[in-house]
Amino acid sequence: VYYYLGAKGIKTAKLETAGRNIITIASRNGYSYLVVLMKAPFKDENGESTFCHIKDATNLLNWAFEHFSKQIILASSTEIGELKVKLADSKSNDFVLAVPKENVEILWCDEVDVNVVDRTKPVWTKYTLQAPVKRGDVLGELTLYSSGEPIATVELVARDDIGRSKTKYNLEVAKRFHKSAWFRTAIKISIILSLIYI
Repeated sequence: VYYYLGAKGIKTAKLETAGRNIITIASRNGYSYLVVLMKAPFKDENGESTFCHIKDATNLLNWAFEHFSKQIILASSTEIGELKVKLADSKSNDFVLAVPKENVEILWCDEVDVNVVDRTKPVWTKYTLQAPVKRGDVLGELTLYSSGEPIATVELVARDDIGRSKTKYNLEVAKRFHKSAWFRTAIKISIILSLIYI
């Protein structure tokens, strides 16, 4: 008789062409794992009848429960990059740091270092921003990869507030005013009024 704590279902099979087989699921502490094993031998090296498919399933489940757990693979405080900010006031930097909107937590094996996760390919909504920037403003997103496969995606947000300089803003507006539709309209109206006056 075999007993496994947390096992919720089991199906075994014995086929001459496929050996001993087992499908089972087990749950503990909020985690569930499904095991499917096929082609286990009927006899051991001594010719005795063996049930190694059940032993293998037990060993696999024990290993999974022992070594897998939810882990933070990217903390919300991690600096992913920085973007330039135009028109920042003197109290602010002329750049803003981008951090994950929230912790990225996934089921992870404790035998694999989380530093192997590739976090080097952020996609930005803009490469240059204009003040003001508010803490939490979305700046882009980051997809995390493990062995070339995507495992999670998180939004990137501004870590700090960046204030706008009124002086820099007014100078920028003044520089652009002669190119604006308002300026061209004002010139046309001035010419028309001048011609009417003449």
